[in-house]
Amino acid sequence: MTVRMITCDELATNYEDMCLLQKYYWDLEKSATPTALLLPWILSPAKKKKSAATKALYTILKNYIDKLFCWERGMRNIGLLVEPLHKRLSAIPIAAWEDDMPIVDLVRCEIIHITQNQTLLRRNVSDDMEFCGQKIAKGEFIVYSIYDSHMNPDFYENPEMFNPDHYRPWREEDKKSTFAYVGWGAGRYPCPGMKVAKLEMKAILVLFLAI
Repeated sequence: MTVRMITCDELATNYEDMCLLQKYYWDLEKSATPTALLLPWILSPAKKKKSAATKALYTILKNYIDKLFCWERGMRNIGLLVEPLHKRLSAIPIAAWEDDMPIVDLVRCEIIHITQNQTLLRRNVSDDMEFCGQKIAKGEFIVYSIYDSHMNPDFYENPEMFNPDHYRPWREEDKKSTFAYVGWGAGRYPCPGMKVAKLEMKAILVLFLAI
């Protein structure tokens, strides 16, 4: 269903490529091993597998995108398309991308709320410190479970059910606590690339739908 919604019919109906997509996706998921996360500079088997799966996914998707753009060029050559799609999309002001897609924003927030439930690791690289009554020595890790926030029934009504209405102005369940929603980080230093990432998600979705 996801592939059919955000890609194209040619890919969604190609059973062989769909099986390959599923295989490479799970290869990526399984490559997030403790060794790969804690020691990212080591060329471990999981890291090699991740690199190979990423390249394979890119190759499959690029093949379909190239075919779709060939179709667009053909339509433009016979006069049915005046301007390339990317030029028409680039004419849309940034403010419209950021503010005029409220439903897409709600869905994006809920997707992150449902899927981002891993454990965060933060290492103390400064001097010894005290946190919640516990001493955190230099070099030690602090572990934080996103699941405890995103699936907390004190914050979200039926947290495990997909429901973008969690973020409607009259509910705003993600604002019941400072750390009720940590999809982009929280506190003083959230993700610095958050705005760019949100814009990129919308651009990719619009590109697929427009093509």
